[in-house]
Amino acid sequence: MEKILNLILEKLDKIENVQAQMQSDIADLKVNQTQIQNDIADLKANQIQMQSDIADLKANQAQMQKDINDLKANQTQMQSDIADLKANQIKLEKRVENVEVQLTKVIEKLDNIEKKINDIEAINATRHTEIYMKLENMNEDIIFLKHKEHQTEEDLFKLKLKIAK
Repeated sequence: MEKILNLILEKLDKIENVQAQMQSDIADLKVNQTQIQNDIADLKANQIQMQSDIADLKANQAQMQKDINDLKANQTQMQSDIADLKANQIKLEKRVENVEVQLTKVIEKLDNIEKKINDIEAINATRHTEIYMKLENMNEDIIFLKHKEHQTEEDLFKLKLKIAK
């Protein structure tokens, strides 16, 4: 009987161990359930965030499409402007060619004027030399006349002294 009781006690111990194990498993299941519920809540939050992100991406895509359309319009305008600029450049190049031709003519005329001025300067240089020589002669004549005037005054003074005696 003791053996039976020992067997019953062993079986009770095993049942208690199984019960303790089951309680532990239940506690683990509850923790897992809580974790799964948290994960589900996180997934829902992530899903909401993803839906918001998708809505933002759709809005961004729409804005980008509008920007692309605007850029295409701008590109068309720029191509038109470039064509106008090319036409204006051709006109300017023609005008520059005309200016260059006129400038060449002006340079030729300036060269002719420079030659004439050089000729006039040569003639003037000769005249200046002649005038300088004449002025030099006049200066000598003036010095001589002043000398003669002084002598004449001296002679007059001497005569007045003789008359006064």
